[in-house]
Amino acid sequence: MKVINKLLDEEYPYVKTTHERIVVRGVVVNKENKIALVNVVRDDDAFGPGNYYETPGGGKKPGETNLEGVIREVEEEIGYKSSLIEEIGIVEDYYNPIFRKNINHYYLLRLGEQTRQNLESYGDFFIKGVVWVSIDEAI
Repeated sequence: MKVINKLLDEEYPYVKTTHERIVVRGVVVNKENKIALVNVVRDDDAFGPGNYYETPGGGKKPGETNLEGVIREVEEEIGYKSSLIEEIGIVEDYYNPIFRKNINHYYLLRLGEQTRQNLESYGDFFIKGVVWVSIDEAI
């Protein structure tokens, strides 16, 4: 997959990068051509308060492919199965307060059958809801 963007953390000063995290993210499209965004509300020691929307996704587990990981993450976070339409690309970004570089693999996914939301990881604790918006609204 090709790197399509590199985003620097301009909010916090760069000191060093000590580790990388492979992240998988889904741009999930429903029958109305709207995409799913999860509402994240947090207040943590590293980043402080935040209330924002992002595409569903998270860290890839050992032993799973990126595609398996994004399908699992989407189902956990929004409660729907999904299937691949096409690969979008990689976005690299940095979390300076925790010295981390994220390598985000983005996939365009078709919405499948509803299952159930299964928020299980620490980051999932901050998900407060799911909204469906047009591509223009998301941008």
